[in-house]
Amino acid sequence: MKLENLYQPIIKEHNQLFFWCSPQSISCTAEEVAEMFSKFYKELDDLAVVNTGKSGFLTNLSLKDPNGYDEASFRIIKENDLAKRSAVMPMIERPSGKYVSICVENTLKGIHKGLNQLKIFCTQNNLKTNEYLWQINASDDLVENGASKYGWLEYSIIN
Repeated sequence: MKLENLYQPIIKEHNQLFFWCSPQSISCTAEEVAEMFSKFYKELDDLAVVNTGKSGFLTNLSLKDPNGYDEASFRIIKENDLAKRSAVMPMIERPSGKYVSICVENTLKGIHKGLNQLKIFCTQNNLKTNEYLWQINASDDLVENGASKYGWLEYSIIN
């Protein structure tokens, strides 16, 4: 991870991906997030846990209201290559297409800074996005609450 790339919005082209997903949270304390994360990974089979695919969170959050992040509901997600369907767990699709993305430090302060940078970038470039924030870990080394030290905040572009 090059630190000079932090907080610099870019547009990426993504292929379609599928993720196993946890139930949607309501509102969680840090302890409840940790418990939810632990339960989610216990429900996955052994092959899914060692899968080195992407992981993170899918958060219901419009880019119009980045300050709503702290109260937004979310799901824990783990990439599934569809060859491994042994886990009986809901799946969700991240459609192919263009995404506005920013790499951030995975702290509350870093995420808020990144969301505000994305909002400014989208406003300046007249980009419209959907209502779901894809929070994708930048590495498999998770530090706390299922997040890596750095992560990508991404919204699908709809115009």
